[in-house]
Amino acid sequence: MKKSKIALLITLLTFLLAGCEAPKQESIDTYRIKQIMASYYGNINEFTTANENQKEVTDFSSLLKHLEDTEKATRTLYIMEAQSLSRADLIHDPKGMRKLSFAWGEGDLKYHLQLPGDEKRWVMETFSATTMTTYNISYLINLPAKLIANIRLDIEIAKNADSFEKLGNVVLKGTSYFFIALDVFYALLGLIIALVMLPIGFVIALLTSPIQTFLDIIPVIVDLVKTFYYAVKHLFY
Repeated sequence: MKKSKIALLITLLTFLLAGCEAPKQESIDTYRIKQIMASYYGNINEFTTANENQKEVTDFSSLLKHLEDTEKATRTLYIMEAQSLSRADLIHDPKGMRKLSFAWGEGDLKYHLQLPGDEKRWVMETFSATTMTTYNISYLINLPAKLIANIRLDIEIAKNADSFEKLGNVVLKGTSYFFIALDVFYALLGLIIALVMLPIGFVIALLTSPIQTFLDIIPVIVDLVKTFYYAVKHLFY
């Protein structure tokens, strides 16, 4: 069972690498892929089955669970897709910008100052002030859950390493411990940047996109309610 989990993880990592095509600002390495995997907030095996779950919904609790599973898969897949999104892709797609900001805020431990698929283009040059603000708020309130999810995945990788030869155990466990240190570093760095960018990002984005800032106010209301809900809910996955 443990070997099969590791094999599944390797398969998914290979898929992610193949799917993240140029152009891309940030490098795609094992740790970055691990962050993306953690954004799913669930067992590794669930990642491949969430969209395949076609069970009949019979009550409100099962309906809510179904919607959450769909949301988790959609969020993670969008973070993957965002690896190659450019400013040109987003500038005429305000809905896509809002979707990306909440996907990053709710699931991505890394704080994004630049668009991954657009070299040297700052996020605040593209996002409206409303979208930029909701990104920072979503990032901050979801940070504890994101850090826990990443560390849980690190521990899961270390546990699964027990199925391999001794040398493999040392390498995989060492990598997992290193990943935990990186998780804490990214969380602290992201916390500081998000706090700084709350006022600065708002001002720059407002000057860049004044009209879109007002147009985005109504559409983000429901997403803000959802992101507060996920900030609590994901702590218990």
